[in-house]
Amino acid sequence: MINMESMGIPLMPSVARRIIEELFKRQRLWKRGDLINEVERIHAERGGIAGNQDRSAVVSKALGYLQEDGKVLKAGYGLWQGKSDDGADVTADIEPPIVLSASTQEGDMWVAEKEIGVGPESVYVYFNPNDRTLASHERRAVWECKIGRTSASEVRSRIQAQGTATAISHEPVVGLIIRTHDCVALEKVLHSSLRLIDARVPDSVGVEWFMTSPQHIEKWFAAFQDVLSQLSAD
Repeated sequence: MINMESMGIPLMPSVARRIIEELFKRQRLWKRGDLINEVERIHAERGGIAGNQDRSAVVSKALGYLQEDGKVLKAGYGLWQGKSDDGADVTADIEPPIVLSASTQEGDMWVAEKEIGVGPESVYVYFNPNDRTLASHERRAVWECKIGRTSASEVRSRIQAQGTATAISHEPVVGLIIRTHDCVALEKVLHSSLRLIDARVPDSVGVEWFMTSPQHIEKWFAAFQDVLSQLSAD
């Protein structure tokens, strides 16, 4: 049943907070990514609209407020745990927190620096952190980035499957995730756009490496959305 109180209301931290509190009553341990997806889904089911704020930022703010109020706590990297009404940690009937190595916790592979768009599939941008550091020293705005796609909700699994642990010297940084309902089409048009400006990395292994940056791709996506809006306008 649609909650009429949410009709037409944009997703914002106060709204996300109420939904998150409901979710922690159902389940005491949540991955941040799953919370983001559930908050967006429930808000939409209740007649809410996306709003202008990025959904991951909205959920992060809501979690921060709940943490300040002693309602939730961080149970591990990317994991959040609810507390009982008396403030005690709830540990019964839940899986223990995932323990990650120090190198993994310090890296950015598991949590994207930025996430935009809406949908169950993803187009992602990742890179070797050394390449970004070198570009900064050389005052370049672009560096070698891999742009891939996955129809699964977890980008991490897709990147791991590519053997990044042995293919590059450091944990890759996921600079951007674009959520979409058609990752194949979105990746294809993005790759084509980059090829038109001759941004492919010469002699790279594979066809998904380009001289670009997450910021450039984010700007491209915003412009591409405007073009689609113009095409679909009456």
